[in-house]
Amino acid sequence: MQPTLHFVLLCTIGVLHFQDGVFAAEEKPCNAVVADLTKKQLGGISACTKALKFKDAKEKAKKTTCIMKCVLKKEALLDEKGQLTLEQFDKFLAKHFPDSMTEKANSTFRPCVDGALKGMDDTEEFCKDYDPMIKCLLSTFPNESDKSCKQIMADMTKRQLSGITKCIKGMKFKNGKEKAAKMNCIMKCAMENEGLVSKTGDISREQIDEILIREFPSSLLERANATFQPCVEKYAGTMDANPETDPLCATYDPVIKCLISALPNLCPPA
Repeated sequence: MQPTLHFVLLCTIGVLHFQDGVFAAEEKPCNAVVADLTKKQLGGISACTKALKFKDAKEKAKKTTCIMKCVLKKEALLDEKGQLTLEQFDKFLAKHFPDSMTEKANSTFRPCVDGALKGMDDTEEFCKDYDPMIKCLLSTFPNESDKSCKQIMADMTKRQLSGITKCIKGMKFKNGKEKAAKMNCIMKCAMENEGLVSKTGDISREQIDEILIREFPSSLLERANATFQPCVEKYAGTMDANPETDPLCATYDPVIKCLISALPNLCPPA
């Protein structure tokens, strides 16, 4: 499974909102519950990724389900042996969903956990036994908070234009000729401000995942990931952030063109 899909699971079931003991979750609209959980989700993934100490990105990519299993264990949906019981499931719902949503949450997620109640192999290297439950939870989670793809594109375009304007003002070009010559530097500035690339010119899987979670609803995450991931894989590590060795930000040109050319493929055909 793609890492971004596992991130959505955290958003959907609130694994980062855990406290000791069982308590009734605060009453909030469904959209607010999802929004709050989305903001808190990345910490759990980060903690488990560090704890599992993967040798490299390739191993991490193969074991994304194990990252999720780790998080679910930490949040007590799974016990220490990696197993799930109905009692754990009920306590989990009570902790993470307000009373007004508990019945719906139960009817939505219960079919997904029924298969897991039979037992899962906690020792298998790639945590394959946990994959069906995760996929089921992803496919059944409601998308009340989703925006349409066109709305998202409009919001992103508006913010991009604002970011470009801000960068142009901040960079204080001598004249129009210098500004035209350094268009890639303007885009570099905008991407840095959005967190797409670091100040050192790095672009990573983690950065992309964070942006996808922030910008896209669950219904579009897989498509967004497939749209932009090729650019990340192809151009990661190729950008030179040093203005002395790359004064016109030419090393950023390929990734900028790749991302721009990928945008038309983001929204599904009408």
